[in-house]
Amino acid sequence: MTRAVLYARVSSSLQERDGCSLDAQKALARDYCTRRGWDLVEEVVDVMSGSKADRPGLARVEAMVKRRAVDVVLVYKIDRLSRDAAHYLQLLQDFARHDVGLSSLTQDLDTTTTMGRFVLRILIIVAEMEAENTADRVRDNIRFRAAQGRILAGKHAPFGYRYVKARTDPDGTKHPGRLEVDEDEAATVRRLFELFLAKRSVLGAMKAATAEGRTSRDGKPLWRNTVYTILRNPAYMGVMRQLRSRRVNRGGRKVAVATRPDEWVEGPAPWPALVDRATWEAAQAVLDGNAGVPSRAIASREVSMWPMLVRCGSCGRSMSRILVNRKRGDPTVRIICATRADGGPVGCDRPASVSERWMDLAVAPRILEALAPLATRGEAPAKPKARKKADPAAALARVERQREAVRKQHEWGAITDDQARARFAELSAEAARLVAPEPEADAPPLPRDLAGAWPTMSPAERNMVLSVVLRHVRIDGTDTATVCFRPSADPDWPEDFTLEVTDLRTRAGKALGGR
Repeated sequence: MTRAVLYARVSSSLQERDGCSLDAQKALARDYCTRRGWDLVEEVVDVMSGSKADRPGLARVEAMVKRRAVDVVLVYKIDRLSRDAAHYLQLLQDFARHDVGLSSLTQDLDTTTTMGRFVLRILIIVAEMEAENTADRVRDNIRFRAAQGRILAGKHAPFGYRYVKARTDPDGTKHPGRLEVDEDEAATVRRLFELFLAKRSVLGAMKAATAEGRTSRDGKPLWRNTVYTILRNPAYMGVMRQLRSRRVNRGGRKVAVATRPDEWVEGPAPWPALVDRATWEAAQAVLDGNAGVPSRAIASREVSMWPMLVRCGSCGRSMSRILVNRKRGDPTVRIICATRADGGPVGCDRPASVSERWMDLAVAPRILEALAPLATRGEAPAKPKARKKADPAAALARVERQREAVRKQHEWGAITDDQARARFAELSAEAARLVAPEPEADAPPLPRDLAGAWPTMSPAERNMVLSVVLRHVRIDGTDTATVCFRPSADPDWPEDFTLEVTDLRTRAGKALGGR
């Protein structure tokens, strides 16, 4: 007995109600199989557009075909299977490869004959053309509504606005949907443009806005992609731009691609602008200028409070700042071991890596807590003890070897007398510098209200304070920091005071949640 599977599909619940419903397609298939004496082994349904190739019901039918669990696939009409000619022909080839036929409940088609296959291809092309015509009608409707100044935002109003639904008064007066300004969000939008033009960096604007306590619509911290989208949106200068992308079929999947500027529908927006055109265009110029700059170069523009202070806990080398593009929710700038930044973990078994935001939110507050007693009294750490350069004997031995090399070059005639005397003078000056103690520097007193002044300090000012009070911050792995302080004149201050901060991610998350 011939085994058949029904593939029934509707594009939406509206078509299910007003068109040929799934139940109607099932009833026709049962009657069709009964009249032919076929065994209807399964009824598979999808409520999705036929232009999409990745449909769960269709995937199940394909799996049954590959297992040769059926002999024929039943559809109400051929456009139920697919509305894309390339995808449809691919399905037909798969069916033929596994000796599975295709039958339409309402169209007299026989895919086993040459004429039947020819007619089927014609119908497939007609179905694809109808799908494209439908898309064209939708785009024409968008152009018509945009020309009339009608809002197309729906519930997805741009940040800074809220959507007011269309309504009809009891007397029949119609009020179309519109956008109105959300003053709190609008203030954030204007501030983001100001910060971006001042810092010329999306990341810098994001961090500055976050430090001011500004958040996204759902109360969560702003992220780099959010700020970039806001800066690129022409709606904020009072311009409505539609049809900036369209969906095309690529490999059986519909993907969105950017359209050409001459395909855009653009005009004055029926909502108030949040920034003037000059400000928006200035922001676009900066963004376009940053487009070709490598990520690490952009990250290096940002002033940080941690340069020259952070060390890798594994190899002891300094750490570099690098911009990474990770999934939403992961920090954008990371501080990583310089060995790893230079091309790989050669010479470092466990290169450290930590989010700079975690350092700002988890480590800096613990440092301020530890310094609170000194700051209250306006004291400062003691002057660093005068000390010679690290391992001067090895450095002096190196200088002596260089002197011997100069002597041999002079004896062999490789260098002149004047060149030898100049080189000897340079090496003598270097030897004197190696044995000389480092000059002492006066340590400025800490601000009495350090915790209160900290939020108003720039990253450079914060770095000056940390450079005075810290020897270094050692990063172990990705979630632990050990802070090593300099000695202080305060007798209650430990000589070699260290502070370990663990669970950086958890602490940073709590700090963000408390804002």
